[in-house]
Amino acid sequence: MALSRKQIQNRVRLIVVAEYSKAFRKAKIVERVIERAKQQNRVAAGNLINPEQSESIIPSRDDLFLTKVKSAKFKLKTRVPVSVRIYKVYREMIVDLRVKIQVPGSLSPQYVQISSISSRNLTRNWFPSESGIDSIKNWIKQKMSRGVTFDIPKSSNNKDRGKLSPNDEVNISRLAFGIANKINERGIKTKTDLDKPFDEISSVMNKAKVITEKRVKLLMVEQSIPLMQNALFGVFT
Repeated sequence: MALSRKQIQNRVRLIVVAEYSKAFRKAKIVERVIERAKQQNRVAAGNLINPEQSESIIPSRDDLFLTKVKSAKFKLKTRVPVSVRIYKVYREMIVDLRVKIQVPGSLSPQYVQISSISSRNLTRNWFPSESGIDSIKNWIKQKMSRGVTFDIPKSSNNKDRGKLSPNDEVNISRLAFGIANKINERGIKTKTDLDKPFDEISSVMNKAKVITEKRVKLLMVEQSIPLMQNALFGVFT
């Protein structure tokens, strides 16, 4: 029995999701981004290497490229991962089937400024959110716990006020805000290419496309067999 248009669309969608998801799991793009962050010592606050909690990487796992991305922290563009449409049918045979695939792949807005890759097309007009300021505060505290010293931000008369204490929350907040303000004005000096594995997304999709097309063509052949049998049966009766 031949499948309906909707059934074919659903079958094709299942094939696409299965093959592309398999390809992304095998490529381990997100896993390698996290590993590069560790190798580059981008672990002071711990948020960047824990994307499932911090939403630092989109998607947060390699098995989520073909799912709808949702965020509690950021406003993300609405995206349908896989869209399958049949535009033309000739004598019950599908002759025009289109598949559109949209996958994410980047650092989150909170972290994209540290990247020498993702930030190429960004404007400088950026300032961290409250959680971003907290990340800078945590970074300061981590540095201080390892013996790094910071000066207390100068007063309005520009006088030195000594070294910052780990328990001085007020001045740690002032220093964090000052660092964030400089980042906004000048950009981040020490950018990183830790998200370089995302450059492989097109290659991964091209490999998955080859296998997917073979499976979809096989489905179309299977779909045509009962139609041909019905046609022959009609001729000889």
